[in-house]
Amino acid sequence: MKREIKFRQPIYQKYGKFIRWHYCGFIDGDFILPLPSIDGEEIQQYTGLKDIKDSNIYEGDIIMHFNRLYEVKMNFNGYYLQRYKLWRGKFKPASQYSLSLFTKPNGKVEEAEIVGNIHQNPEMLERLKS
Repeated sequence: MKREIKFRQPIYQKYGKFIRWHYCGFIDGDFILPLPSIDGEEIQQYTGLKDIKDSNIYEGDIIMHFNRLYEVKMNFNGYYLQRYKLWRGKFKPASQYSLSLFTKPNGKVEEAEIVGNIHQNPEMLERLKS
């Protein structure tokens, strides 16, 4: 299976409202450059995986997996699902699960559905941390 190398970059209005995604990387045989960053927008990498609706999963996506919300994150070991818990009055990262544990051989993440992302749905991140 050929790995797609692609990214998405959030584009915001002047006052911080999300507008759209700019996709960059190697897409359909062409290399598309990211846009110049004005406010330090994060560029998020495609994980190479898809949810149950065949949607591409990127860093920063919020997915529902067996009625629990997780944020897709990346570290030096690869992609993982992050849960949060309240500890001494602050929300702290709690459980982390490697995304590969839930991935089927066809590249789909078992029983996972993208329900939002940290840019278009910042309120979901708050819900995640509750």
